[in-house]
Amino acid sequence: MLTTEQLAHAIRTGSQIHLGAVRSDHDPEEVQRPQYAEQRVDAAMLREVLTSVTDPDARGLTLSGAIVVGDLDLEYVTLGFPVRIVGSHFLGEVRMTHLTAPALDLTESVLHQPLDASAARINGDLTMSRVTAHDLITLLEARAEGFLQLDSARLLGEPISLNAGGVHVGGHAVVQVDAAGSVELYSARIEGELSLTRATLRAPVSLVCDRAQIADDIHASGLHAEGTVRMFDVVVGSGFYLWEATLNGPDVSLYLDRTRIAGDLLLTKIATAGSVLLYRTGVGGELDIRGATLGAGADPGQAPVSLSVKSLGAAADLDLRDITALGALRIRGSRIDGNLDLSAAGLAGTPVSLHVEHSVVRDEFNLRIAPEGAPVRLGPFEVGALRLPGAGQRPVLDVDSPPGWRIGVLAGPVSADPDVLDDWLAPVTSPQPREEIATVIARTGHEDAARRLRYLSAARSSARLGLPGRALRWVYRVSAGYGYYPWRALGWLVVVFAAAWMIAFTQRTEFTTPSTPVVREAIVRNDPGMLEGGQPPAVVRSGQWRAGWDVAQFHPAGYAATVAVPAAAVTTSTQWSPPAGWAAVTLSVLKGAAWVLTALLLAALTGLLRKPL
Repeated sequence: MLTTEQLAHAIRTGSQIHLGAVRSDHDPEEVQRPQYAEQRVDAAMLREVLTSVTDPDARGLTLSGAIVVGDLDLEYVTLGFPVRIVGSHFLGEVRMTHLTAPALDLTESVLHQPLDASAARINGDLTMSRVTAHDLITLLEARAEGFLQLDSARLLGEPISLNAGGVHVGGHAVVQVDAAGSVELYSARIEGELSLTRATLRAPVSLVCDRAQIADDIHASGLHAEGTVRMFDVVVGSGFYLWEATLNGPDVSLYLDRTRIAGDLLLTKIATAGSVLLYRTGVGGELDIRGATLGAGADPGQAPVSLSVKSLGAAADLDLRDITALGALRIRGSRIDGNLDLSAAGLAGTPVSLHVEHSVVRDEFNLRIAPEGAPVRLGPFEVGALRLPGAGQRPVLDVDSPPGWRIGVLAGPVSADPDVLDDWLAPVTSPQPREEIATVIARTGHEDAARRLRYLSAARSSARLGLPGRALRWVYRVSAGYGYYPWRALGWLVVVFAAAWMIAFTQRTEFTTPSTPVVREAIVRNDPGMLEGGQPPAVVRSGQWRAGWDVAQFHPAGYAATVAVPAAAVTTSTQWSPPAGWAAVTLSVLKGAAWVLTALLLAALTGLLRKPL
């Protein structure tokens, strides 16, 4: 058995003590069998030697293969040399609160009871690589000026395996663990990188990093978490790399809130069982979720959601290409300074598969979504460019897509095809999206296409009215093309003129006018046959007109002009009245129609009616 003198000698000379090998999967009973008797080290004796040696070698203590029996109490101890107890079993508790040491290394050791190093101060590395811990490891407010190494560690404590709240690491923190309980890094401060690469976390709340500050990257590619990964109010000085991770939290798999990431956030090809929630998060680079497979968890008060992004700020792209989502994608109140790309995304959420509202996309919003999903709801939103794919690749719009669309340009093969655009916008009841798209088309020089889209929009608005409203709108459509084709009214005025001329021409001898004194005198003198009972008639017909009368001769074309052109009716007086009966009634109707058509023509030309009513 190891003696006090041997331990002290090793510390003074820097020599290593190797007591043998012991398997890490042995339980306390197995390691106390007789064959391990020479490897046992009394914890009290170990403490006494560690605290009493006054002239240690700079290399300190290196002890391997030990079976430390009893509780090792190093609380409030200050050591002037590094301690390395590796490949060993600690059968009792390890208490290191407020320990101060140049370095501490427990590589490949087995901790059968809790280890508490709260407020410990390690001036170099704190190493627990390949450790097996059967109970809780506590590093509350601990400080390691070098690295924190927990690579390939097995942490079996439940419900919490590692509590490193408030830990301060001067270099990198490697937490590549297989943990049965939660890993808690809340309020941690890490001056280098945080590595969770290929870690396996099995607790319902797998990882908690609330209010942590990581000066460099977070590397978590290949992470496997059976519960929620949560980061609230976290600051990341560079990028966060979580590609090809598997997150099986059944409700919320990944939760980021008030997290500020200076570089990229890469969630490429992650697979989740529940939701990914990104709230009030700032990303200084790209947010890449390409090729992800997202399950569906609950969003309070909402349908199942796969990805919920609220108040996101992204300095580059939000890349959602090739993702598969079982629930809805919801983007609200966010600002994306690059592109929002949904190319080939398969969205299975219902009743709405995609909802983008109150968001700004500075560059291009690519909507080439697999069309077999549920409708998408857009607006209000602002985009620099909206890319609409060709046939068979456009998503169906939701009927409740609200107004408030703001679009810089339209891109894609149908960007100036009004009939295709109208068909795509058909489910939307609000006219504002059509008007906005028409404005964009007109701005790019396609005035005819914009006019056609506005006309089709007015037609769809009319179809939603009641019967009286539809009737009036039908007249408006036929007569002036809803104000977008005003020359239709002019064509109808020509029709009115032609009809009035035909009536006037066929009835040209039957128009009447009151006889004047000049007319009566001329009849008495020149046409006694027109006398009635020896007296001139009170009314004469146009067919009786004679030269010398002070009444102008009746001309069918001139009379038709006074019917079809209201201005002519005002400025040109006619002394002839149509014969009573059908002719008079028809000409009155034609005159009323002419007034209406002229009003519509002028209003349409001036723009008063050049929009849906």
